[in-house]
Amino acid sequence: MLGIVRLFDLTLRQLLAVPELALFLGTALLLIIVGIFSWIVRRGKRM
Repeated sequence: MLGIVRLFDLTLRQLLAVPELALFLGTALLLIIVGIFSWIVRRGKRM
């Protein structure tokens, strides 16, 4: 399990070393967070 985490960490560090990929991943993460937040808010209004 620790080997998988280490491999994921190394891969993520290499991806974030490229500025364009870091911007893309940051934008994707922001959109995912906003989507989850809006889903929670909409679900809370129905109840």
